[in-house]
Amino acid sequence: GLIGFGRIARGVTKRVKGFDANVLAYDPFADEKTVAEHGAKLTSLEDLLARSDYVSLHLPYSKETRHLINAERLAQMKKGAFIINTARGGLIDEAALLDALTSGHIAGAGLDVFENEPDLQDPVVKALLAHPHVMATAHAAGSSEEGLQRTNTIAAQTVIDLLNGRSI
Repeated sequence: GLIGFGRIARGVTKRVKGFDANVLAYDPFADEKTVAEHGAKLTSLEDLLARSDYVSLHLPYSKETRHLINAERLAQMKKGAFIINTARGGLIDEAALLDALTSGHIAGAGLDVFENEPDLQDPVVKALLAHPHVMATAHAAGSSEEGLQRTNTIAAQTVIDLLNGRSI
């Protein structure tokens, strides 16, 4: 289940289809035809949570999306499901996630973002990082050699464009 269906979620869909996965998507701004063209099925958030073995977040952080995944929504998830957040910290209520992991309702979590990064003194963050069913990594995918080279190239081209009087 993919919550948010922008460019990154579409890429995830393409990759998991190689494993013969059925992909559900929830995005209030996506249309059914576009989602279907990318090999997924548009559904409600409640249906996605109830049916998905893996739920992956791909949406921006805003006051509307803060703690979108809270205790109530974690309880709606299929027992034994996994949740993955590589989008933005704050989308998941981390205390509620810790409770759901501890109870065994949620089987595991993959996290590379936290609400208050990098507060390693926060007791909830410390507990999540130490939890045996949490895989946590640094939110640094863009910091690869290729990613940094691409960023530097874009920055240099922007400067050249501005110096040549082109708007950006």
